[in-house]
Amino acid sequence: YKWGVKNVNQLINDLLYFKDSEEYRLGTLVLHENNIVDGQQRIVTLSLILYELFNKKEIRIKNPYQEVQDRIKTFWKRTEFTNEHSIGHVRENLIAIEDRLDDLDDNFLDFLLSKCQFVVVRLPEISEAFQFFDSQNARGKDLEPHDLLKAFHLREIKRLSEKDSDNITKWQDLDPQRLVELFLTLYRVKRWAKNNSGKEFTKDNIDAFKGISLEDKRYPFYMQQIICHFFSSFYANEPSRNIDQSKMEFPFQIDQICINGSRFFDMIRYYDAMYNKIIDENEYKNYDSTEDEKSAYKIVRMLNNYSNRNRTGDIYVRQLFNCLLIYYVDRFGFAEINKV
Repeated sequence: YKWGVKNVNQLINDLLYFKDSEEYRLGTLVLHENNIVDGQQRIVTLSLILYELFNKKEIRIKNPYQEVQDRIKTFWKRTEFTNEHSIGHVRENLIAIEDRLDDLDDNFLDFLLSKCQFVVVRLPEISEAFQFFDSQNARGKDLEPHDLLKAFHLREIKRLSEKDSDNITKWQDLDPQRLVELFLTLYRVKRWAKNNSGKEFTKDNIDAFKGISLEDKRYPFYMQQIICHFFSSFYANEPSRNIDQSKMEFPFQIDQICINGSRFFDMIRYYDAMYNKIIDENEYKNYDSTEDEKSAYKIVRMLNNYSNRNRTGDIYVRQLFNCLLIYYVDRFGFAEINKV
């Protein structure tokens, strides 16, 4: 759940502005069976607003919407957020709604429950649902580029495996700002490695993370990735892996062509772990036995702690440093990292 106080206040302001209208369109809900593909932010926020409204004494006494109230209670009993950022947003937004309760009377409740509408699009196939989501948001809804990429690559997965579900859960648990930072870093490396401009990563640049579809015709120039994909999948799923417990990652490289679908989520998990390593000063203690030679550790520790590290120019230089570092580690691991 990503909406913050600003989004909540904007929604309340819009509802108050249009409360004398005969009807008000809240947007489109895209569903796969009973699962929300697009519209979660609005549904959760409206549920928070209704939860607070039904707790108002004057509304509770003469409440004509008991069935709706019961549904809201049921919704919150069975809804559980595990992501700490989502939990934080719920808490902050409840406080913001409480601060606005004087503006939200029984007439507001009547308007919300009797005159506000959603267009509901229910699609039988998950791929169709995400395709619709993708096309809707490409026409101007303000989503982050990584949200659009998530929808695109989910659509490429014909059947979700346990590993896919695990990768998606890990994605959802990441701080949204961390995803912005990670994709910007990877995009810049892709662009700068080919001597191209790459200062910003926007919706217009998401094709950099779209590549080979396993359903398409095979061409010689990317057969290396196809062979690696199927061989590493075969190796990981071979019964003998249950005995030797051996693991082999797909040989990702930042500047290689991406394989759409499951491999994309594998790739983001892989580079998120790598990014964690390159910014963690303690990681560099493991690569040299002589204290005096641990220059990499000293440099990263200094970058993580000096007092002016949050100035705009310093942030940009650190981002450039991180791009260079992750590109090196992607190619050579931490070999001779102190010398580098």
